[in-house]
Amino acid sequence: MMDYVIAWKDRIRGDEEKRVKLFQEAMDAAIHAAQILVDEFGASKVYLFGSLLNIDDFTIHSDVDIAVEGLKVELYFKALNHIWAILPRGVGIDLVPLEDAGESLKAKIFEIGAILYEKRLAYP
Repeated sequence: MMDYVIAWKDRIRGDEEKRVKLFQEAMDAAIHAAQILVDEFGASKVYLFGSLLNIDDFTIHSDVDIAVEGLKVELYFKALNHIWAILPRGVGIDLVPLEDAGESLKAKIFEIGAILYEKRLAYP
């Protein structure tokens, strides 16, 4: 019986290590995605929201939730394709143009989201 318990504890510990590693990889990808959206696609503001905001909420089935301001409609799928290429294997993306988001989703993003990038003018 003890061997069984030890084996399960080892498995749980291994699963937790994988989850934490995937969280870090997903967070790195989100930051990289924000840079791509700004540098290559002219976004003015990029938010992170969803389970990636808190490691305790993140699971191996979580995706990367990013909201973006200033992304031209005609560039959406090209930007999405670029971001897909940098994501860890098995992690999806939810890229939300804020200009097209519903009011309740916008309110949630503004309330709990974290700004990954915000373009500011040097002088007001």
